[in-house]
Amino acid sequence: MTGRLQRDFSNSLPETTHVRKKKRRRRAFDTECMQNSVYLTVKQGYSFKAAFDSLGIDVTTLRVWYRKFAAPPEAVSDDVTSPS
Repeated sequence: MTGRLQRDFSNSLPETTHVRKKKRRRRAFDTECMQNSVYLTVKQGYSFKAAFDSLGIDVTTLRVWYRKFAAPPEAVSDDVTSPS
């Protein structure tokens, strides 16, 4: 040695252990629940955010259900004549 103090840190470092987090269980909703949630947004005029707040369902999930269960918009006629 040249006068410097050397320390061996290899024994003082803690061993890393891997801790597994518990996976959250996905909630399951029946079809009736999904349809009722969409009903709130379509028939009762709730926004997705308001329905989310009242039901506790994620906004993205609610939008997916909306695309799945909401009635398609009515077709618009190409007839531009005025009714007489």
